Amino acid sequence: MNPPLNQPLPQPAPVPAAPPLRVLVVDDDEHDFHIVSHLLGRNTFATYQLEWAPSYVAGLEALERGGHDVAILDYRLGMESGLELVRMAQASNRDLPVILLTGHDSAEIDLESTRAGAADYLCKNGLTTGQLERSIRYALRHRNTLNELRQSQSQFELFMHNVPCAVAICDAEGAPLFQNRLFEEHIRDFDGDLRRRESATPWILRHQERCWLVTTFPMSLGSDRQLQGLAAIDITERVRSEEERLRQAQLLDNIMRNLPVIVGRLDVSGRVIEARGRLEHCGIAAETISGAVFTDVFPQSREAVERARRSEEVSFTLRGQANEREWHADFYAVGSPGVGVIFLGRDVTERRWLEQRLLTVIDAEQQRIGADLHDGLGQKLTGLACLAAALRDRLMRSDSDSAEQARVIAALSNDATLESRALARGLCPVQLEQAGDCSPRCRS
Repeated sequence: MNPPLNQPLPQPAPVPAAPPLRVLVVDDDEHDFHIVSHLLGRNTFATYQLEWAPSYVAGLEALERGGHDVAILDYRLGMESGLELVRMAQASNRDLPVILLTGHDSAEIDLESTRAGAADYLCKNGLTTGQLERSIRYALRHRNTLNELRQSQSQFELFMHNVPCAVAICDAEGAPLFQNRLFEEHIRDFDGDLRRRESATPWILRHQERCWLVTTFPMSLGSDRQLQGLAAIDITERVRSEEERLRQAQLLDNIMRNLPVIVGRLDVSGRVIEARGRLEHCGIAAETISGAVFTDVFPQSREAVERARRSEEVSFTLRGQANEREWHADFYAVGSPGVGVIFLGRDVTERRWLEQRLLTVIDAEQQRIGADLHDGLGQKLTGLACLAAALRDRLMRSDSDSAEQARVIAALSNDATLESRALARGLCPVQLEQAGDCSPRCRS
């Protein structure tokens, strides 16, 4: 039966909010506690309910009382050390994740805190909300992982049947006495010998279009009966990925052989320890420079390679002669101190030749336009100015207004002549200066 029209529809029940995480902060500096409180107050991961223990004793009492989800302990607590509290927290409640805070980074304290059982170690200087929340999140996740591991230890038999690898126990003849689901589905019908090989090295079993990495090991029951354990991991996708990687590497090699580029790596001494590709016009090939010191082969690159060794990104151009023709190659290099330099070079000989050819064509076209402006348009404008000046002189006796207009025409024509000659000089200054400027200018 439908509800009356004037009756409101039932609303879905609100989703209950997650309870706040209970955080114990043990720090004898109230200012530091307020900093932690402020950082967690800008939370993005969860809401927090903080409890402050201002001393070592108060922190110990709070730990014994329990009820916290995570503890944040200061390394310096007066005359005491937060490491002792970490050890006590792990002894009394090993499920409680503990994060240790200190005023400065120290590899020694980091190692000690890890040994004591701390889930993480953070430096107060520059601490951000993201870092603190991430540490809490990882600590809680670590705690959950440990709990799951303890549960899995009590359920070992169930694990053996659900472990993501094929597991079996065989007798001396290779007949399986125990096998999990994966072994039964994929390996049981294998006709070959699965018994322990002479070498303990894992070997690859290819069966039913799948690949397994098989490890066998002896098992002793304290009797004359000899058993053998077998564990096989499905590496089909890994093998396929490796085969695909090899195909891609071969494709890359083929591409590098046909592209006008070369890539390589220098060791700390500047020697080429790896190179691929070739620059045909430059006569540079991977096989010719491998093993050689790069700066000995190309002295022009010495300064650039030294800068690349200092972690600078540098670009430089090499040039030389090959087959009675000048070649050009642009290189990019970057490295790091104590590691070496990676370089990439590309042949730009043809591009430089085309650029030079284009500049030659452009220069010739500029000269032509400049000559046309100077010898064609300039001369016509000069003639126009002269005609206008002559017309002005004839009209001065009979029509002064028309004479003034003719004078203006002559003046404008002279100005246009000057501008055309200036343009011509800008386009081909050398030729015009050699030829000289012999264009007459009519008096306006």
